[in-house]
Amino acid sequence: MYIKRFRQFSAGRSITYLALAHNVQERRASDAKKQIRPHLILSLGPEESNTPEALEDLVAMATAVYERRIQAGMSPLEAIDAVRKAIKPRLTQLQHADDAILESRTLGMRLLLSVVWRELGLDNALKDVAKRHRIRAFDFERLVFGLVLNRIVDPMSKRAANDWLQRDAYMPEAEGWDVQHFYRALDVLHEHAEEIETRIGDALLSVSGEDDRQVFLVDTTSLFFEALQNDAEIAALAKGWDDAERDPGGRSPLRPRPRVVNEPALRMQGHNKDGHPGDPQVVLASVCLRNGLVVRHRVYPGNTNDKTIAQDLVKAIQPLAQAPARVWVSDGGMTSKALFDALTIGGWHWLVADSPRKSAVAKAHVLPLVGRYTRHPRKSQYSFRHVVLPTEDSSRAEAMVVVRNALERERQLARQAKHLEEVRGALSRRSRAKAGHGKAVCAVIDHPSLKL
Repeated sequence: MYIKRFRQFSAGRSITYLALAHNVQERRASDAKKQIRPHLILSLGPEESNTPEALEDLVAMATAVYERRIQAGMSPLEAIDAVRKAIKPRLTQLQHADDAILESRTLGMRLLLSVVWRELGLDNALKDVAKRHRIRAFDFERLVFGLVLNRIVDPMSKRAANDWLQRDAYMPEAEGWDVQHFYRALDVLHEHAEEIETRIGDALLSVSGEDDRQVFLVDTTSLFFEALQNDAEIAALAKGWDDAERDPGGRSPLRPRPRVVNEPALRMQGHNKDGHPGDPQVVLASVCLRNGLVVRHRVYPGNTNDKTIAQDLVKAIQPLAQAPARVWVSDGGMTSKALFDALTIGGWHWLVADSPRKSAVAKAHVLPLVGRYTRHPRKSQYSFRHVVLPTEDSSRAEAMVVVRNALERERQLARQAKHLEEVRGALSRRSRAKAGHGKAVCAVIDHPSLKL
């Protein structure tokens, strides 16, 4: 295999063309003598359109294919035809050697997000806000769209998100944006968060079925921060620095001045659900429809209890214009007389979960009842008892369903047996001293679940 050159004259100048060729020894038809005859395999175009490295690779590949076909029993002409079929894709690559991908942008998620963006009415809502604030330095609606797009595809900081939108994503509108525009947009969003979320909630309700809009599911979770101080301590530290600067003879705090002070305090210690009780946290509350769509959410300081949150969420749901839901569903940690009063005034029904041994109503009207519990028709581990509670107002009748879980009962019994064994083991170990008790007994007394 070799590269054959042809010279041709065109428009007064000489052009050298290349071709991939191979010599085959053949017999002449006129006599029995053999002669070497070149066979052109593929035309490679002008010499200047091919690089020496690519030509070397092409010859090496063609030679390897030819020798393999000859070893397989093909004739030279058949092997040349096989080389031609194998090399043709490589030829296309050579002919486009000067072509290169100069730029590639992420587009797919933008197309998907744009549809949801319009259906939720976010484009019009943000444009209305921008018009009221007379924002002309940048396209407020497009910038918020780009920030959300970045959060979905590749979450980054505001500065990095700006670079991503201008270099990686297909966002022609991002030309000229600066990181200060992002901070300005976030300030405006915070100012109009209630209005924007109400419009989103109405849009989500409008695309949900009637059955999904009948029930509101309410719950909370906690998000902790890897921080040494909560916001109250940070505010006190900032005040200490201010006092030290006003008093030249005063002593400055040992810790550096905090750069950000949240007022009012947001990151505070509270009941943590992630196993980080000592870390500052916030509480995230959400109101969902039965289909899983979140129509309301709130962020509260980490030391806010669920009962206070529940009363606030009842008020937050009221602005939703298309909310026919009249069933409130939450766990027992949110229940309180104030919550029930607010739900009653709003014309709501409610379904709340609570421990029957912590409920005065259950202790008075349900647990004293005798008789068997009804077994669940599909889930054999559950059995239940339905009791209609006495009430003075017949229009607001209440019922309580007490459920027994056989699997949970077995787990609790096994856990209790394990705890008792640990307690017996600790109490059986005597101290080396003649009087008193050992450290194991103190550990049992201080343990949150093993102590009596």
